[in-house]
Amino acid sequence: MAEHSWDSIIVVTSVSHVTRSRVLFDRCLTGARTSEFVSDQRDYDLARWIAEYVYQTAAFIKVAAAQDC
Repeated sequence: MAEHSWDSIIVVTSVSHVTRSRVLFDRCLTGARTSEFVSDQRDYDLARWIAEYVYQTAAFIKVAAAQDC
């Protein structure tokens, strides 16, 4: 961000990934004044939502345990 003189960013990600993205960007981009997160509007069926929940929960636990960028 410093290289390009950016002080804010917008992150576009899937709706199931917004929370994990926010944690990673907040952790790694200290100094960003405002980061906005925008999710897509996917219409998943129930099986896909369950799969996304399981995957994203495991991925979030990994991010929480790692503490690095």
